[in-house]
Amino acid sequence: MNARRTSLTPSLSERGFLPRNRHATVDSVLKDLKLYSRRLSTMTTALAEETQILDRLYYKNKNQHRASLFIRRLNELRRYSRRTEEFQICNFVNDLRQSFFGPRGLPRFIRQKQMKGAWSHYPDEQYVSKVKEQSSCFLSLLRKAS
Repeated sequence: MNARRTSLTPSLSERGFLPRNRHATVDSVLKDLKLYSRRLSTMTTALAEETQILDRLYYKNKNQHRASLFIRRLNELRRYSRRTEEFQICNFVNDLRQSFFGPRGLPRFIRQKQMKGAWSHYPDEQYVSKVKEQSSCFLSLLRKAS
């Protein structure tokens, strides 16, 4: 559980150090990451709204129906939705995508402008494997919730 809250910082290398035959693969992955980032952003917004509805349902009915199976399942669903929100998977995907365009310390508007151009850096294997591990944890949480 604590692993998902740790801050990951990549060690970046310049694009020139990566063999040319891998550039097309990185381009393809970045294109997919951009698409996934947009979809996750939409889904995260919808999840936040649904969590608010679940919270309201629970608040209104918890005293009257305390022992019922419905309220217990509703509470379980609320906990899973909160854990999903706390995971902040959008940030992981955005950070991974941004790591291909340079260091983090730049202002947001400059980073956004850089991300419209060609990628100039790539993260180390350790960082990518940590992000992959975090994604696996997120998927297992989603499987548990369904």
